[in-house]
Amino acid sequence: MKTTKVLPIVFVTILIEVIGFSMIIPILPFMFIDPSSPSYQLSASATQDTGYLLLGLLFSLYTFAQFFANPVFGQFSDKLGRRPLLKGAILGTAVSNVMFAFGVLFGSLPVLFIARFFDGITGGSVAIAQSVVADISEPKDRAKNFGIAGAALGLGFMVGPFLGGILSNAEIVSWFGPFFAFMVSAGFSFVNVIILHVMLPETSPMDKSLDVNIFASIKNIKEMVENKTNRAMYGSAFMFSFAFTLFTSFFGVFLLERFGYSETNIGLLFFYVGIISIISQVQLIPRMDAVYQQYKVCIVSALVM
Repeated sequence: MKTTKVLPIVFVTILIEVIGFSMIIPILPFMFIDPSSPSYQLSASATQDTGYLLLGLLFSLYTFAQFFANPVFGQFSDKLGRRPLLKGAILGTAVSNVMFAFGVLFGSLPVLFIARFFDGITGGSVAIAQSVVADISEPKDRAKNFGIAGAALGLGFMVGPFLGGILSNAEIVSWFGPFFAFMVSAGFSFVNVIILHVMLPETSPMDKSLDVNIFASIKNIKEMVENKTNRAMYGSAFMFSFAFTLFTSFFGVFLLERFGYSETNIGLLFFYVGIISIISQVQLIPRMDAVYQQYKVCIVSALVM
């Protein structure tokens, strides 16, 4: 299978998904932290500490669901193919965004939390897309191809918060707001499903005899701890994800409270961060990978971050 045919589809898939996912970043702080915002979802008697707690729980609920669901989606993609599982995951994202939009519209916290949990369950699309990259990559092209996939992530994190910051700001256009922004996000995912249905071929050899373990996430942690060869790499990946998630989840809160940033201001700052990320993924990382040992690149990257 020609990489030149599949890789652009994967790039677009990851790009659209990350745009839709990251649109939420500049919006959520105003929904739970800023009582003066039209987007505020809590009662007038709610304390700021309550807003912090609910915001953290909303972010955590998504990743908690992903923790259990992603390995299962991965196993099913090995068993049944990447294509149907990828389409199903993205369709779930679209439905959850519609639910979240109506939760915002009616001010229903239970609907917001259910929508985020469902989004987490079906949120394995980027991981499956990266599996497609692994399927089609020769060893010599692996770093380059994953760099391209990483560039899609960077571009998505650049465009997504920027769009979210604009589309949720009613001061720009009167009918803009969180409901509209999340419906647009859902629309992106629906378009993504259509693109995959029409254009993406199956890349996995598929092993229909594979047994699916619904507790694979727990089993994976046990194996990670026992694997002396790769234990340090897994631990490093965990710490990177922990730091990145903590930063992206609450940086908007910091910008709102310390500097009085609007949704649009926060989106613009993430736009800038995305530009740096794209330059790194497309230009810097492949060149460093060609010259230096990968573990050294990882050490330097972690120190710089």
